[in-house]
Amino acid sequence: MTMTWGCRVWLVATGLAWPQVHALAQDAPAVEPALVLEIQPTPNRLTGEVDGHYSFNRTTYTTRSMSLSSDAALKLTQSELDGEFRYEREVIKVAGAAREVNTDKYDANLKYKQFLQQSAYYGYVSPRVRQNRFGFYQRAQSLRVGAGRRFGGDEPWEVSLELGSGYRFAHLLTGESISETLYLVSAKARWAINPNLSVKLNWISEGSDRESYQTISLGLRNKLSDKLGLKYEMLYRQAFTASDTVQTDGELLTEIGISYSF
Repeated sequence: MTMTWGCRVWLVATGLAWPQVHALAQDAPAVEPALVLEIQPTPNRLTGEVDGHYSFNRTTYTTRSMSLSSDAALKLTQSELDGEFRYEREVIKVAGAAREVNTDKYDANLKYKQFLQQSAYYGYVSPRVRQNRFGFYQRAQSLRVGAGRRFGGDEPWEVSLELGSGYRFAHLLTGESISETLYLVSAKARWAINPNLSVKLNWISEGSDRESYQTISLGLRNKLSDKLGLKYEMLYRQAFTASDTVQTDGELLTEIGISYSF
């Protein structure tokens, strides 16, 4: 095959230019790859505790009491769903007499919080159901709405303050069924003292024209394992009606039980 003169010139020019092209390629900055967007999962997190307590006492009569309580929180990106439940029962047996139920009550509520954009302030809506077989309010269902503010939020501490109002339907010990407006103030705090010891404080004051009801609880949890712990709790409750001429005595409970966290 005969190579033309033009081909010879092209080959010579290419051979002369190749070292310069190769050198430029070596000195050229590296091209960054195109940006890849990663979609982060929604930071959903479910946490909570289940606590149980049982006691047995025998003197001239026998007393058996038990309580079961739980609280859980599902934290989303801009909202949170909280739930609380408590059940108490006490049975007394006197020798030669029938067994009597002395305490039989439960209290359950849900609370949905919607936080403002990039803010610690939130609004909430909260249905509540409670029953007290021997209380002035034997059965009550209420719906509360309000606003609150959270301080902290991460370990080791968190505080929430709330103010709200609502409406309640109830059946009284007298047999009367009523409906009424509610006003409430509450505060909740938790503090992780160290990885094995934590403290919780809850306070709520809920009132109407007929009744004022306050609850204060202070709990200390001592971690035994990844899930189990010992729970020490003091619970003070006071409920009195507007017709009371003097303030009634409150109820103080102290409990030690097993706690399961998740």
